[in-house]
Amino acid sequence: MTSHPTDESPNFDAYYERIKNEPTYIILGAQGSGTNFLSRILGRTLDFSVTLDRSLIVNAAANLCRDRSQSRAQVEAKRIVQSLFPGPIRKRLLSKRFFNKNRKYTGIEKHLRHAITDSPADFANFFYSYHAFVDGKSHKGIKSDDIWENIDLLHEIIPNYRVLLLIRDPRDNTISIMKKNFGPREIYNASRYVRNRMDHYISFADRDPQRTLLVKYEDLLTNPYQCAMRVAKFADCAIPDTLQQQIANLNIRPNKHRKWKKLSERDLATTETVFADLLDRFDYERGASYEYTPTGLQCAARNFKDLLLRIPQKAAVKTRRYVRG
Repeated sequence: MTSHPTDESPNFDAYYERIKNEPTYIILGAQGSGTNFLSRILGRTLDFSVTLDRSLIVNAAANLCRDRSQSRAQVEAKRIVQSLFPGPIRKRLLSKRFFNKNRKYTGIEKHLRHAITDSPADFANFFYSYHAFVDGKSHKGIKSDDIWENIDLLHEIIPNYRVLLLIRDPRDNTISIMKKNFGPREIYNASRYVRNRMDHYISFADRDPQRTLLVKYEDLLTNPYQCAMRVAKFADCAIPDTLQQQIANLNIRPNKHRKWKKLSERDLATTETVFADLLDRFDYERGASYEYTPTGLQCAARNFKDLLLRIPQKAAVKTRRYVRG
């Protein structure tokens, strides 16, 4: 186990030598499954530093997979730093929350030589390690919502990985997606959206079950202490004496699940038909009395409805992307 920086070892170079060969723990879960929630539990109760990547580092490393050169690494590193620390015009448009997340990279420009490499793995590892260094933690974790887009390159980007596969009742996951400022708003389309992400992550985790720990969102709500203990054992992570109290301080509401009970019979049948095998695999009870798959004409109508509902959403997304750069 790697120890985090102490008064005897305050500099990043020494810390990096110790932590760079340690595994990186990847939280894989569809958007709306509680990945932020799990990240918060790990960061506040265990010796974990979880990078909320926004695919910034993963995408840059993926580009390096396609062009393995130091010049490409230099371009990607510069782009990451510019995104983390925007210029004065963009800075005025961004929220304090954006800067609070990025403060874990303060001072990284002094160490960018570690990122100038033709190795995608070393490139990504440097950024995740620096985040952990500033955090003062021993275990590197990442959460990246759109990591599925580069899932086939993940073995190259993070070869020394461990997976925390986060599964939420896919019907509740679908309802969550429908209420967010991205993704489909119509239940059949939203179910297929969630199913697509879940399939990517489950398939990746299934390649090497020994490097995967299954975590269910519902267990995080009802028994977070046991979940934290399981993760600590999986990661060979020290368990603080104050773990029970730290979890109590999170004020977790245990009843934030089974939202699908409020769906109409038609909507419930629609979403359960999409997730039938996953409900069985992960031991979720069925609720619908029949299966329902929309016809081609019904799908077209649902797509049109979803398109109308998402017009304001897509305009907002384009604005955010422009502001963040």
